[in-house]
Amino acid sequence: FLFSESGVRMLVSLDPSDLREVEAMAQAGNVPLSVIGKVGGESLVVRRSRQPRPTACCGDTAGSAGENAIEIRVCDISRIYQEACSWLAEEE
Repeated sequence: FLFSESGVRMLVSLDPSDLREVEAMAQAGNVPLSVIGKVGGESLVVRRSRQPRPTACCGDTAGSAGENAIEIRVCDISRIYQEACSWLAEEE
């Protein structure tokens, strides 16, 4: 899953200048907090986090750390979202 939010887990995007305040709120509520990335630039890039593992052939590695799982331009994300919303409106 790219994102999964539930009653016990959520993704929050915030200005870096607010990080200390958010960390204090999480600590006060005894809520675990992990910084997993940063936002900015012209593309959404999600990197694999798993460790390299040997493959069956020649000791090569697959799924090496830092390998991009997803890379898409933000303008394309916006276009796809707007098209999907228009399709939903047409179905109603």
